[in-house]
Amino acid sequence: MKAIKLILGVIALAAIGFLIVHFLKINEIKSVMNENIVIMNHYAEAIGTATTPEKMAAATSHYAAEVRRFGTKLKDLKNKYPEISQRETAPAMLKETIIEHEDAVKNLMSVSRKLSPYMENQQVKDAYDDLIQAWIETK
Repeated sequence: MKAIKLILGVIALAAIGFLIVHFLKINEIKSVMNENIVIMNHYAEAIGTATTPEKMAAATSHYAAEVRRFGTKLKDLKNKYPEISQRETAPAMLKETIIEHEDAVKNLMSVSRKLSPYMENQQVKDAYDDLIQAWIETK
């Protein structure tokens, strides 16, 4: 009887350990993804309200800097947990965060169309080229 209790205790401790590790993994992923959502939303808001080429260039330059700062963190996370790259393979506890991330990307793409009229401005073009380079560097 003592042996059974001991075995059940070990199994319970192992299960608790697994759950703690899984919970920490989910929290790490959510934290990084939420930070990325905030960065994208700030840029979308900035270019959505920009009314001059200078403001558009400044917002884009700031976003390029954020991509460089944060991109490596996101890349490392995707390498560490490749299951987050596809909604279908992501843990159920991440589905909502992944949907929020996808929505932020869609919003960013939609608002990014506002750049087009300013692309003849050299400051805007340079900032946009720098943003593309930042994306390439952090892929």
